[in-house]
This record gives sequence, structure tokens and C-alpha cells, in this order.
Amino acid sequence: MKTSGHTITQTEGLGGWIIANRQGVVVQDVQEDARWVRASERDAHQRAAVGALMERGDDVRGVMMLFSERPGAFQEKHLKLVTASASQLANSMGNAELYSLIRDQAERLGAILRTEQVESIKNAAILNSIADGVMYADQHGTILSFNAAAERIMDISGDRVINVRLWNWPGSMAAPARAG
Repeated sequence: MKTSGHTITQTEGLGGWIIANRQGVVVQDVQEDARWVRASERDAHQRAAVGALMERGDDVRGVMMLFSERPGAFQEKHLKLVTASASQLANSMGNAELYSLIRDQAERLGAILRTEQVESIKNAAILNSIADGVMYADQHGTILSFNAAAERIMDISGDRVINVRLWNWPGSMAAPARAG
């Protein structure tokens, strides 16, 4: 047993041993165990310990340790229960991190979407303020925008031509280019 008076790192003490050896342990009396580090006065009252590695796959999350003031309080059956609990806790921690990552990504995508929507509204306002009739289509000839002036000039509602191919909209004389 060592008395440290400082914070124990993940490479020190009984927990450090569990991490280094990647296995759980039952200690009948920690006060008699060379791996035990006393970080504070309350550690002087601990006698028995059981500890297991909290891991998810190859990712070590920490160590779960239970203590008793009674020497010999833990057995191998307790180690099995603590190991199962530590595994569940490590999985829960991993799931919480994934949830947080997904939530952050959703918030970022939502912010991007809101920015795009604002830009779209601004562009539509600019397009509709133009006195000339304007319509534009994508590379496949699908009409994506049809301003109010175009509706007035062509005497057709934009709703009837949006998402319609140029050569398919009512009154069109346009035809797709043919490879010759």
C-alpha cells in the first residue's frame, strides 16, 4: 500500500493494474495489496475490493470498482456481476457519445438548411422583382423557376410549369436537342 496525497492517474494503483492487464480482480484486503494506493484518508477504511475494466470493443472507458470495509467481502461471482455491469456502462457511454455526435450533426445540418432557405427566399424575391419574364431550367431542361413577370407575359401560372421539362410545358415550342 502506498500513500500518495495526490490524484491517482489511470496507470497507478489497483485501477491502473486492471487497465494494464485488461482483466478484473477480486482483492480480499486492499490494505495488504501492493497495488493499493491511498489517495485520501477515506481510502484507509476500504478493505475488500472488486474491479472490472469498462471497455467497448478495444476502447477502454475506465474501471468500475466496488469496495467494502469488511475484508473478504467479495468473491468471483461478484466479479462476474461487476464485469457485466462495467460492460453495460461502457456501452451506454459509447451510445451517449454517438447520440451526442448525431445530435450535433443534425443541429449543424439544420442550421445549413435554414441558411439555404433564407437564401432561397432572397433569391425568389430578387427574381420576382425583375420586370422581365425570367425562367430557368437545370441541365435536363426541367424548369426550376418562373417569375411573376413570366407568368404575366406568357399568361400561365408558374405552378403549371415548375418541375416540368421545357419541351413538355403547355404552349411550348421547345424541343430537346437531338444527337445527330
